[in-house]
Amino acid sequence: AESQVSEAVSSASKSSHVVTFNKLIDRIRERVERRVVPMEREMLFVRIGFLCIITIICVVAIVSFAMLKSSLETYLFNIDQIGGSSRCMVDLVKCHYYVRKLNLIERGYYPNSSAALARERLLENAADIYSSSVKLYLSNSDLDSAHKAMFQAPTLELKLYEEGIVATHHDNLWNAIIMFVAAVNKIADEPLEKITANDPHTFSVLANGEDVIFPALN
Repeated sequence: AESQVSEAVSSASKSSHVVTFNKLIDRIRERVERRVVPMEREMLFVRIGFLCIITIICVVAIVSFAMLKSSLETYLFNIDQIGGSSRCMVDLVKCHYYVRKLNLIERGYYPNSSAALARERLLENAADIYSSSVKLYLSNSDLDSAHKAMFQAPTLELKLYEEGIVATHHDNLWNAIIMFVAAVNKIADEPLEKITANDPHTFSVLANGEDVIFPALN
């Protein structure tokens, strides 16, 4: 009987310890849960903030790339325009030189045998001027207002020689270049005896090339 009572007491004691332990575990769990919930909320805010930062960085990167691409395209376009104008100016000076040389050949300062090469170079440079100027003119829609005015506004004062009279008229750069190229091509086909200061085409090239068209391209 005593052993049964002892076992009952021992069992009751164990049950009491188990209940006490379970209550302790429950309290610890409640405390942990009370702390975990705010931490989860804080982590949610941290995640949202992190995603916002990543989104802002991506947007800034995209905008910066677009601006850089646009600036690079504008820079390359301006470089191309400068290159085209420079090539046109160089060829214009060469045309002026070869027309002057043909005139000097006609006057006896150079042998007539050098005329063929001068005519060949003259035609090559005239073709290059036309090609460069067409490229510049066709890109006119992408140019700023100042460059558009340069090609379209009648701001150039060109000199013409007709029947012994020097006349002037205002025209735009595009028409001036076309007139210059046409005059050069005409000179290249003319006999030497016609390439004089009194020839309208020779006068037009020598009077308008370096003094009028060249500064407008600069």
